[in-house]
Amino acid sequence: MISEGFRLRFFVVYRPPHHQSHDMELLIECLCRYTSKSHANIVTGDFNCPGINWSTLHTQNDGVHDVLLDYVISAGLTQCVDFCTRGRNTLDLVFTNDDQLVNSVVADETFGDSDHDTVKFLSF
Repeated sequence: MISEGFRLRFFVVYRPPHHQSHDMELLIECLCRYTSKSHANIVTGDFNCPGINWSTLHTQNDGVHDVLLDYVISAGLTQCVDFCTRGRNTLDLVFTNDDQLVNSVVADETFGDSDHDTVKFLSF
């Protein structure tokens, strides 16, 4: 049950592959500005960052992958996708600052002409 006054900010991100570190910095700047510190947030989408190991929280230091990982850790976000979404890479991610908000994260069939699996999750 959702309590009165509950607020959720929901963000959908697409970061094209092979973009420069400046693009990731702009994305993180936007997320820092608009995610709420006092309310729930879900940030989801295709981040095209195959170089992050989400189970160990290690990555390459390239100004893209490390910038995203540093933001996720400093913002207190949890990454909820624990399976590959394109080949052997986990590119499609779901983050939240409320561990009880996102559950039942599963892979589903591809959508249209996409070469990524669909990520389905339930909230609440």
